[in-house]
Amino acid sequence: MSIIKYIMVLLCLLLAGFSLPARAQNNPYKIDDSLYIIYQRATRWNTLPQGLLIADTLYAEATKKKDKKAQCLALTIPVHYYAAANNYDMLEQSAERLRLEARKNDYLQYYYFACTIEINKLLNNGRTLRALQKAEDMKKQAFEDKHDYGIFSCIRTLGNIYRVRGNEALAAEYYRKLWCICKSIFRSRTLQHFTRLSSDIIVVKRRKDMIRHWNWRRKV
Repeated sequence: MSIIKYIMVLLCLLLAGFSLPARAQNNPYKIDDSLYIIYQRATRWNTLPQGLLIADTLYAEATKKKDKKAQCLALTIPVHYYAAANNYDMLEQSAERLRLEARKNDYLQYYYFACTIEINKLLNNGRTLRALQKAEDMKKQAFEDKHDYGIFSCIRTLGNIYRVRGNEALAAEYYRKLWCICKSIFRSRTLQHFTRLSSDIIVVKRRKDMIRHWNWRRKV
């Protein structure tokens, strides 16, 4: 087949709704590699205004390439930025936009990521009652979605909130629930990491050791 005929056939296929094979995805997030490069640049600048501009570029390029996960990743940058800037009003807007995109694109880990960042900012600003209300809403949604990362995040967040509010007993109870959730989710080697931490989970001061082992799930 000549080059011209090949191009004509390809154009016909594209117009008929076919698409070219996906580009390489040799990165932890399994998005288009060209988009991953932009994402890496955005994360390096995610506490500066330049990061917002790079995030806009990433979102536009991801939309062109129909990479739905990269679209969600692009929207995590403003969430990081406004959280770091302590601008809760803009953080709330950015988090809501990410939640809508994550649900539309079926990448709910970013829905719960947005919830967690927003609640943590409320908690850090001393707005513990509002943080508790949002965490309860998050918990209800996570169980409705039956989403492991969402369930883990809301239970962990509730434990953190009760610790800050001075209710050590209830905080410890949530950390115990966290351990039970992990046992039901994880198996084999991953579960062993949590087993070694089991004695720490009911000790509120050392909860962060466990949390670090969960962060990898947001990349899946």
